[in-house]
Amino acid sequence: MEQIASQYNLSVRNLSRLFNTSGIHFSSYVNHLRITRAIELLTDGDNTVQEVAYKVGFNTPNNFNRVFKQVTGKSPKTYIKGI
Repeated sequence: MEQIASQYNLSVRNLSRLFNTSGIHFSSYVNHLRITRAIELLTDGDNTVQEVAYKVGFNTPNNFNRVFKQVTGKSPKTYIKGI
């Protein structure tokens, strides 16, 4: 949050306030960005699910799979098969 706040010349408090008034949690926003990027990488077909998990900033593939399913409603493998 500090990096994004400084990038837009905001304090962390002001950025946090903006997210709170919009009804979006900062962590949810970041997870949506990560999963969107993960979908791009997975559809390229050059990376495994594990590689993508690390590339988009998750510490473990299990955590990536859990968040991916929360955001898309499907596991990464099921999502890719449906494309």
